[in-house]
Amino acid sequence: MSIQLLNPKAKKILLKSIYIAIALVVVVMVLFPLLWMIPGAWKSRVDIWHIPPKWLPTDATWENFKKVFVVTRQYNFGKALLMTTIVALLATVGSLFVNTCAAYAFARIEFPFKKLLWVLYLFPMFVPGITILLTSIKVVDSLGMMDTMYVLFVPSLASAYQAFFFRQFFLGVPLAYEEAAEIIASFENEKIRGNIRFIPNQNKIIKSLKHVTRWIMNKSH
Repeated sequence: MSIQLLNPKAKKILLKSIYIAIALVVVVMVLFPLLWMIPGAWKSRVDIWHIPPKWLPTDATWENFKKVFVVTRQYNFGKALLMTTIVALLATVGSLFVNTCAAYAFARIEFPFKKLLWVLYLFPMFVPGITILLTSIKVVDSLGMMDTMYVLFVPSLASAYQAFFFRQFFLGVPLAYEEAAEIIASFENEKIRGNIRFIPNQNKIIKSLKHVTRWIMNKSH
């Protein structure tokens, strides 16, 4: 039966079922390596290389976890995990800061040769990374970053991809929002300045209140 012969409701249900089936296949393909890896953490070497493969370990063991955290001259999992966390944080924060500032400048600030510089900024998006690998190594070596932690995240801080998407986001925000925010900010600054100017006059108010209080006390007696 052709799908065109179905009524709109049945057609919608059929298409939805097809999409769900495709999504389930993709989910199984993505999750299968993880589901295979989890019981593998408790398998012995014999169970790992057993043919046909075994889903669950024959004799669960904790030796694999002990070996991971044993510090040797070649392996130091704790240090590797710490360095990975530090590099990931620095790369994320640094990349967000650099690309957000660049995108905002190209989206909101007017300066000479803006369009030309934006094209040049996006040019690396169309160049395969492998073609500039050797030159990138020479640049990193000349900056003295070889065999250091900085080489893992500094060269990738400026990203044309991220700047492009951030710029599109800023262009989608109405300029009236920024103008309103500037007005509110200037009003708040003036209010703070007014309060600061008002502080020296508080002594005069306190003295006046003291005199009024004394006058009232004398009248009461």
